Amino acid sequence: AMSGTGWTCVVATVTCTRSDSLPAGSSYPDITLTVNVAGNAANPLINSVTVSGGGQFNTANDTANDSTIVLPPADLTVAKTHAGNFSQGQVGATYTIVVSNAAGVGPVFSGRSVTVVDTLPVGLTATGLSGAGWTCVVGTITCTRIDGLAAGASYPVIRLTLDVAANAVGPLVNSVTVSGGGQINTSNDTATDSTTIDVAPNLLSAVSRKVHGVAGTFDLPLTLVTPPTVNLNPTTEPRRGPSQTIVFTFDVPIVSLTVLVTEGTAAPFTPVFSGNDVIVDLSGVSDQQYVTVSLTNVTSAVGSGGKGSARVGYLMGDVNQSRVVTLSDVGQVNAQLAQSVTASNYLKDVNASGTLTLTDKGLTNGNLTRALGPP
Repeated sequence: AMSGTGWTCVVATVTCTRSDSLPAGSSYPDITLTVNVAGNAANPLINSVTVSGGGQFNTANDTANDSTIVLPPADLTVAKTHAGNFSQGQVGATYTIVVSNAAGVGPVFSGRSVTVVDTLPVGLTATGLSGAGWTCVVGTITCTRIDGLAAGASYPVIRLTLDVAANAVGPLVNSVTVSGGGQINTSNDTATDSTTIDVAPNLLSAVSRKVHGVAGTFDLPLTLVTPPTVNLNPTTEPRRGPSQTIVFTFDVPIVSLTVLVTEGTAAPFTPVFSGNDVIVDLSGVSDQQYVTVSLTNVTSAVGSGGKGSARVGYLMGDVNQSRVVTLSDVGQVNAQLAQSVTASNYLKDVNASGTLTLTDKGLTNGNLTRALGPP
């Protein structure tokens, strides 16, 4: 465009004319010339202007030059970071995205759209996307804005919130791209961020453990279900309390966890970690009840967020594990009297003394008709 008050201008020829008079020492109104700068414009550019006519004789001062520094176009870059490792099943993990304009280039002019698009790998699901001044859509993981950005400056950060799949396996590589802003150099418009996924420890098995004197240690395997499902077929432990021990076995060595009794009457001691095993000793375990021991925040050297639980029905003398003590239980104990305690008959050693005696029969007989409720 080319214009000035009182001037008749033609943009195509970059020419303006007028025919009114001009007193000595005066100036005509300014002419404004608006230009577009090519993306490959040289630097500097020298613009020349000439005036003619008006009845003048001296033409030595009729030309003026203006040297203009042309900055390169804006050059947007994008960076993406996160803190620490993510965990399988994690909710609310975050990435931080920053869009910047390189130093020593031209600005992003207001009105030119800048767009950020994030591409998540399988195993990560976006749940939130926001940043001051950005218009974001979680469904497409896209943010846009149209305000300017000076060279060497950055837009406000974008925060991407996501959930990690329970079966996600790392490393997972997340990619983000920036576009627009009038830039020409697109070679630095993409950034990636590789994220390690901590694998949550997995509970493999659990047993109720008793030391039967000199006969040794015998483990009663417990049925397991995945929380929050309730185990409706819990194993019955017929050996006498009130002290009991549950040993949980994971797929990796465990370094820490939280243990809670979420059902029944029992008090857990501080767990003992032994390789892949977590030993939970219980005191004050009342007879004729269901007890659920829950483990949360299970952490190994390579992952966290594990969990598990074991539900046990404690009923002394219920050696056939029918959830009620009957004459059949008394008979089974009686049949083993004076026998050595082995892996096939250890449940009949009700007092876990290491020998099968009349005491075991008496404990069972004393609990006749006692029963566990429906599981």
